[in-house]
Amino acid sequence: MQLLFINFEESFFILLVAFLIFGPQKMPYIARSLGKNLRYFHNVTQEMQRAIWEVTEKSPYNTVSKEPKTKSNEIDENLS
Repeated sequence: MQLLFINFEESFFILLVAFLIFGPQKMPYIARSLGKNLRYFHNVTQEMQRAIWEVTEKSPYNTVSKEPKTKSNEIDENLS
C-alpha cells in the first residue's frame, strides 16, 4: 500500500520519528490539523477544477471552433 508515493515501511518510520519528536500529547493535534489542511486543499482543488470546467464550457473558442465547419457547409451547399 502506498500513501503519498511512499510505502508502508517509510510511512511507519516517519510516524515513529514524529512521535519521538513531538511526543504523544501533541500527536492528536498534529493529526487533526493535518486532516483539516488536507480537506481544505481538496476543496480548493475541486473548486478550481469546477471553475476551469465552467470557463472552458462557456469559452468563446468553443463557438469559434464550430463556426468554420458551419460556414464551409454553407459554402458547399451554395456551390451545389
